[in-house]
Amino acid sequence: MPKPPRERFQDILETFTVGMLVTEGPDKVLTARPMNVAAIDSDADIWFCTQVDTPKTDDIQSHPDVLVAFQDSGRYLTLNGPAEINRSRSKINELWNESWKVWFPDGPDDPKLALLHVKATHGQYWDNSWLQGLSYAIRAGQAYWRGEEPEIPEDVNAKVELP
Repeated sequence: MPKPPRERFQDILETFTVGMLVTEGPDKVLTARPMNVAAIDSDADIWFCTQVDTPKTDDIQSHPDVLVAFQDSGRYLTLNGPAEINRSRSKINELWNESWKVWFPDGPDDPKLALLHVKATHGQYWDNSWLQGLSYAIRAGQAYWRGEEPEIPEDVNAKVELP
């Protein structure tokens, strides 16, 4: 029996390590950039590390609503929500990853370091991973020869409201 869409969304979300963050600039142009995921909360909120003074932080302060898109091996997921810049040293210490030291040489106390927190409000997933492998090839071949479409699992796609 398939999981409810909200649980399925969270399961798929937690498989990703990089997302494309899309912001709206002052000229109304949408800009996407890859961001490494620092943490994913159980309510689908996402955390990224960032420098304090960047075009993306300027975009977020002017237009906080963002989209984050994920893709990997036949799985796709988007989530929308307002983003905020978080400078909490306790949260930065909690999420600190030593690999960040390349960009923030002073470690978690680096004054240029902040967190970008996306509060997820809506999302959608497409899990086409079932299309890969021998079992799909057999089902597709059988459907082709019968002149039918292959059976699609019911939990392949869903839109979800997030807390």
